[in-house]
Amino acid sequence: MEFIGLDPSFTGTGIVRIDAHGAVIDQNLFSTDSKEKVEERLLYIVESVMEHIKHPKLPHTICMEGIAFARKSTYAAQLGALHYMLRVAMYIEDMNYIVIPPTNLKKFVTGKGNCKKDLMLLKTYRKWGIQFEDDNLCDAYGLARKALFDLKGSDTKIGKRVKT
Repeated sequence: MEFIGLDPSFTGTGIVRIDAHGAVIDQNLFSTDSKEKVEERLLYIVESVMEHIKHPKLPHTICMEGIAFARKSTYAAQLGALHYMLRVAMYIEDMNYIVIPPTNLKKFVTGKGNCKKDLMLLKTYRKWGIQFEDDNLCDAYGLARKALFDLKGSDTKIGKRVKT
């Protein structure tokens, strides 16, 4: 079983896939140019994400971060469009996904419902021993761990595999 964390945004959509032990299988970051048309950016992100999360032979759960409050109403509308285009695409493919609010992700990782990106990076490293340079990939990893936690009911650190 695999668990996929998906942190959608126009500046950097992060996807992290982990196994049942929490080890990273792969990670991807998709960015778009703000000078491009919004429609082109939406299509690029949705197509790229769907290409990377489709694995017909392998069961997986996708945990996507919900929409955060945006200061600019135009950006909020565009982000809403991105979220719902991704949700519709996953629905059409009959994929199992959950959406959690950003505050729930932050609370799961740091213990606080509101925190800065630097704290998320630090707490992710301290909690699971994995370091990210990009906050979108860090959030995607936390989302994948949340999906794993929801299925297993525990949240253990990644341990070294022992030869038997």
